[in-house]
Amino acid sequence: MVNFYNAYVTCSDKAKLSDVADHLDYVKKVAGAKAVGFGGDYDGVTGVPTGLEDVSKYPALVAELLARNWTEDEVKGALAENLLRVFRKVEEVKRNLQDTAPHETPIAFEELEGSCRTSYGYSNGAGTAQRPPAAL
Repeated sequence: MVNFYNAYVTCSDKAKLSDVADHLDYVKKVAGAKAVGFGGDYDGVTGVPTGLEDVSKYPALVAELLARNWTEDEVKGALAENLLRVFRKVEEVKRNLQDTAPHETPIAFEELEGSCRTSYGYSNGAGTAQRPPAAL
């Protein structure tokens, strides 16, 4: 799911709809159309792109993708079908592994690549991922 948070889209406080379309194009190029999804995160971010202020603007993003030669099937996948397919597989894997203990090894922050990245999920001093608290 491509998150629409400005800082993730452009590494700055400002972004626009075409910047999100660029991200969707990139994911499609690198991972394939079946790996693309809209992930607006409107309930959890402080800045969203101009032209994508809320879900009512999705038709404009769909039009942009179609103008970039995305097929209707690829757009349908990005809107929902890809996520639903993945969730079905996740549920299948969950059922198969439900009696298996989790194995989690955090990736050190210093090992992450890229000049634009967030430290979300990492402590300020240790530089390694913080495991979420145990479920109550």
